[in-house]
Amino acid sequence: IDGKRAEYPLMVSGVAIDSRDEYADNVEPSIVISKNFIKFGTINSASRTQARELFIENTGEEPLRIRALESERGFFSVKMEGEATIAKGEKRILTIKIEPSALPFGAVVDRLLIVSNAPQQPLCKVRISAIVER
Repeated sequence: IDGKRAEYPLMVSGVAIDSRDEYADNVEPSIVISKNFIKFGTINSASRTQARELFIENTGEEPLRIRALESERGFFSVKMEGEATIAKGEKRILTIKIEPSALPFGAVVDRLLIVSNAPQQPLCKVRISAIVER
């Protein structure tokens, strides 16, 4: 507030949720994620970029719109193949990448936040971990 750096960082975020009236006839998108936890395991800080994949599927009746894909702590990047709108029965591949040289040493834990228009699960979290060695 006074322009000085705070001793403890404060993070604020918000999620917009679609109106339930839009899905009054129970025809709605539904999100299914292939993994809830991604382990990169033990990696050397000098090693090259590491990547893992997971799938997002729309098991609902309406198009699923992925509104945001974010790293909670900024330790990885994520890229989705194709468009952000997933039709009924379709899947998309998400590729999660970490750069070991940019990570702190020791156990690193982050979360992938997936924000969508699925009314039952507008915010999904996938835990991501690695152990970075010298």
